[in-house]
Amino acid sequence: MTAGRPNGSPNGEPPAAQSLSPRARERLRLAAGLLRANGVRVDDAAGAGFHAGVLAALDALPVDDRARVRTLVDWIEAYCFEEARFFGIPARK
Repeated sequence: MTAGRPNGSPNGEPPAAQSLSPRARERLRLAAGLLRANGVRVDDAAGAGFHAGVLAALDALPVDDRARVRTLVDWIEAYCFEEARFFGIPARK
């Protein structure tokens, strides 16, 4: 086990969260912002890491709310892509 990190990972994320693509990580970051803005607490899932905490918070939502968050994340992602394309800003990695 790496000092102070669960699962022996350098960033403290569980193996499932470590395998997330950069796009999935960005979408979870956006979802976390939306959840927090609506008063939903996003914990680190008992030390499992930020992304696991966001996934747990999303799983706890009713299906309709989860779909609404997904739709908003889709919209934000598309907006950021078009903004970057329009202004010639390099895409976020």
